[in-house]
Amino acid sequence: MYQRTEDKPYLVPSNDRDATLEIVLASEQATIARLCMHLTGRVEAAEDLAQETMLEAWRNRWKVDEWSDREGL
Repeated sequence: MYQRTEDKPYLVPSNDRDATLEIVLASEQATIARLCMHLTGRVEAAEDLAQETMLEAWRNRWKVDEWSDREGL
């Protein structure tokens, strides 16, 4: 039922975290949209949910920075 996905390397300058997140979100947009479609069962609701999910990730990108700094990533 579930498939393991391969790790996806993102080749961007390590000092530009906003650009990195932008690339990750763009590359994962289809996956997020599919998951939202599975959860809602409706195209319009899935599109809205996917957009809100990506917007929330962007708004909270500093939390990822804090976590990665704490973990030494």
